[in-house]
Amino acid sequence: MTHDPELERRVDRALKQLPAPSAPPALLSNIMRAVAAGDSSAVARAPLAAEWPVALKVALSFIGASIVVAALLLWPLALDAARSIWYAPGIVLLRSVVSTARPLVPVALIYVTAMCVVCAAAASMLKHVALGGATNL
Repeated sequence: MTHDPELERRVDRALKQLPAPSAPPALLSNIMRAVAAGDSSAVARAPLAAEWPVALKVALSFIGASIVVAALLLWPLALDAARSIWYAPGIVLLRSVVSTARPLVPVALIYVTAMCVVCAAAASMLKHVALGGATNL
């Protein structure tokens, strides 16, 4: 990338001509009042996990490890159970319903994606209206 001093000067002049951003009038006084009062809610706190007692951390680690070991030990039993119920009448009916509905999956994905986009757009519009963005039109 090349360095263009003329471009840098023009950008610098343009940025210096912009008005300074303004904050709400009460912002500074609210911050100073909170600092003077020693309000700890304005101070960043350590993550919640850092405040947990060591015994609780050890217990949760043990429970997580136990779940993993149990899953590994019970996996062969789960496979045997799945093989034995694979041809049960209810499972056969469920498999046929799923195979019938499979062509509808792309349509459902398109519908869900469209609804997500519509919800995001509506949330964006509401945010601008609620925060006074409509007055800036």
